[in-house]
Amino acid sequence: MSGARRQIIAMAAHRWFVFLLFAGLFLFVMMNRPFVPRADAATVRLAPTDDTYAWDTQSGTTNGNAAYVEVNGDNQWKIAYLKFNLSSLSAATVQSAKLMLYVVDNTDATQSVRYTTTSTWQEGTLTWNNRPPAGSFITSFSAVNGNVWMTVDITTAVRSKAGGFLSLQIDQSEKDETKFASKESANGMYIEITTAPSPTPTRTPTPRLTNTPTPTRRPTATPTRTPTPRPVLLPPTRLTHTCTAQGTSCTIRWNASAGATSYAVRIDDKVNPWGAYARTYPGDYINDTITRRTYTFVSQPGHTYDWWVHAI
Repeated sequence: MSGARRQIIAMAAHRWFVFLLFAGLFLFVMMNRPFVPRADAATVRLAPTDDTYAWDTQSGTTNGNAAYVEVNGDNQWKIAYLKFNLSSLSAATVQSAKLMLYVVDNTDATQSVRYTTTSTWQEGTLTWNNRPPAGSFITSFSAVNGNVWMTVDITTAVRSKAGGFLSLQIDQSEKDETKFASKESANGMYIEITTAPSPTPTRTPTPRLTNTPTPTRRPTATPTRTPTPRPVLLPPTRLTHTCTAQGTSCTIRWNASAGATSYAVRIDDKVNPWGAYARTYPGDYINDTITRRTYTFVSQPGHTYDWWVHAI
């Protein structure tokens, strides 16, 4: 009986030894795993490096130290300019970007946000005479309430300029002044940017060697994408115009084009193709994009104008 008892005790001790060996190996592997912190989405605020406005009446004046940037239209042109350094976003995935503007003086006019074709300007030297040319249209908004924050979605613009400089202008066609707090004031403008978290690296397990033959892959035909047809916008109809008796102001009108969200208006001064208020394209008196179906501009008595309206 004593011999059988010693054999049972030896087998139990062997099992415990094997269990403790594997438990120790497991703890060693778990304790020596590299720690990978979880990356969450981040939100940052970027103030402009430069913000100012240009005024056609004071064509040689700089306004970089003003507490406000101002926007106006018609024959009192004021255009706001903003520049942001987005170099910190060079490796980031931008989920959303909102331009935050504090409205000091509200208006019923519609403001347009556009790129500028260059970002080399500085707020301390920009004037009406040397202002950067306007680039493509980004979006529009209306600052109808005063002393409130205005949120403008510019996600696409920030994504396109991530890693460099984003230079914007804000303008309007109506004569109704708008003011936004500049970076020199307590409620200075900024961009609020949300970026996606960095992906957590996934460990790839070491493959086990097998003698399984590699199957022959058959090429899969790539399906041909059918392009989505763009809707055809018909041109606006019933184009009419009226001018004051003195010939100093004209209003043009047209009927809506089905499916159009805005209209590109171009007015060409045939007498003076390099008019004092030419803004975007040489030879144009006015070139603008609006959502209304009327447009009023300052005319010169005795001048002849050609005008076009394109549905967008």
